[in-house]
Amino acid sequence: MSELAAQIGVKSACEALNVPRSQVYRARQPKPEPQLRPTPCHALSSQEKAVVREALTSERFMDQTPRQV
Repeated sequence: MSELAAQIGVKSACEALNVPRSQVYRARQPKPEPQLRPTPCHALSSQEKAVVREALTSERFMDQTPRQV
């Protein structure tokens, strides 16, 4: 595609190959590095998650969904 675009132009090359120009320009841009999202301050700790999981799997709540519990 880039060789053809260099010879006849991007617009003409895209029309000939039936490819949107925006796709060509997007492919030329460098991809940004994915950034890790910070953990929210109100997120449960691993100990709290274990307590919740234990309660959800207990015999008392066996037949209920997590939302009902």
